[in-house]
Formats: sequence, C-alpha cells, structure tokens
Amino acid sequence: MPTVLKHAAYRFFFYAGDRGEPPHVHVERENSVAKIWLNPLRLAHSGDFGRAEIRKIEQIVAEHRAAHRATLKAIRAAPAEYFAKHYSRHWPYDIVHHLAQHRRQHLEPLFADPTTR
Repeated sequence: MPTVLKHAAYRFFFYAGDRGEPPHVHVERENSVAKIWLNPLRLAHSGDFGRAEIRKIEQIVAEHRAAHRATLKAIRAAPAEYFAKHYSRHWPYDIVHHLAQHRRQHLEPLFADPTTR
C-alpha cells in the first residue's frame, strides 16, 4: 500500500493490486478509510467519514491534482534536449523517449482534465 501523500491526519494511498478500476486513491485516518475516484473527482465510498470531512478530503485531492497538472504542463513545455542532458547510471538508455512514453501511458490519463475530453 504505497503512500502517495500525507496531509494533516490523512494518509492517501493505493493498492498495487487495484486493477481494472478507474484511477482512484484511498484515504485513511485512524480506522476510517474512504475511496475517491480521480476522473471525475467523486466519492466511491465514504468509510466512516462524515460529509464535512469528505468534502475536506475531496478538496485536498483536488488541490494536489491541480499541482500535479501544473507540474506535468511544465514537463511538457521543457525541451527534449533538457532531459537528454540528464543521464543516470541506473538508466543508461534513452531517457527522452522513456519520459515521453511514461507520460503518455501513466501520467496524462491520471491527471487528464475531464472537461477537455
């Protein structure tokens, strides 16, 4: 259960085995766990959270999703030559191609703005 965000008393995480479902995140506080769909942002199930707390959780998710979209936009705007200069001993192949492929397969669908589809 990799943690993707800790915010105040909340832990946002996903299960590696959650396949075949739309993108979502689980949110935990003490013994309560909720599930939030990401595209569009909506509650899948509330666990033991009340309505006010669910709205707060959805706001946290929306704010972080917006920040990630801005980061993705900046990565898209960066020239390919910038990434070509940064090689790692752990990644000896074409990082420019890999970055673009990873972005298309994993990041763009996750942070796609549902209003522009």
